[in-house]
Amino acid sequence: MDSYIPTNLTANGGKLIPDLTSPAATALPPLDGTYGAILLGTFFNVILCGVEFHQVYQYARGHFDDTNLMRCFVAFLAIVDGLGTALAIHMCYWFLVTNYFTPKLITVVWSMKIQGIVDTVVVFACQCFFVRRVYLIGRRFRFLVWFIMVLILGEVALASVSYIEIFLIPNILEYRKYALCDPAAYALAAAADVMLTSLLIFELHRSRTGFKRTDSTIDVLIAYAITTGLITALFNVYCVVIALVEPDNWVYIASDMFTTKLYVTSTLAA
Repeated sequence: MDSYIPTNLTANGGKLIPDLTSPAATALPPLDGTYGAILLGTFFNVILCGVEFHQVYQYARGHFDDTNLMRCFVAFLAIVDGLGTALAIHMCYWFLVTNYFTPKLITVVWSMKIQGIVDTVVVFACQCFFVRRVYLIGRRFRFLVWFIMVLILGEVALASVSYIEIFLIPNILEYRKYALCDPAAYALAAAADVMLTSLLIFELHRSRTGFKRTDSTIDVLIAYAITTGLITALFNVYCVVIALVEPDNWVYIASDMFTTKLYVTSTLAA
């Protein structure tokens, strides 16, 4: 019977337990800062996914005057972001249950490859939504809006390079040796968010009329713009710092998953 036990497991009292001295076990990364971080990120991912579906439900009930294009956009966000959540769940199950403490724990599963691409598509769609809004409101600053769009396209390009590397590497431990694009992509995303939020706040401030009721509404819109726009920028800055200071720690990946959900909830709330 023992001959069928994997090399990284030993029999103890009829139970199979990990053998921490085996070559397979010593090759595995520490779980707390890697798969543990991704697991926690997936937990928050699922929670915010429920919030998003509630937002979509409320939108479907109360926004009958929106165009078909906007309705399709909301449906697209809900479906694609829901797919990203499903991929994150599969990734955690494959790593931490199906292949717990086996050499496959360092291989790159297909859901991990696709999940990053899906998140990039979602973030790009949300940022384009806010770019369009600022473009329509602040006609005087359209040249800045085009510059922000260049930043967003640069962010997507850097993220694409990173995902190509994930498809090519033999195992996940090799990723940090080659992926230098993640911090730069997060930095461009943060810069785009700050500029979009600043332009929106400036235009709202210029729209004050002097009437107390109207100005009170504008103050609420400004507060909303700050809380929804800058919070994604802060999380992107956090991802930059973690990715540079601790490149072998996957906390920034978990934060990236959470930030993607914040983009969607901010867009649906708008």
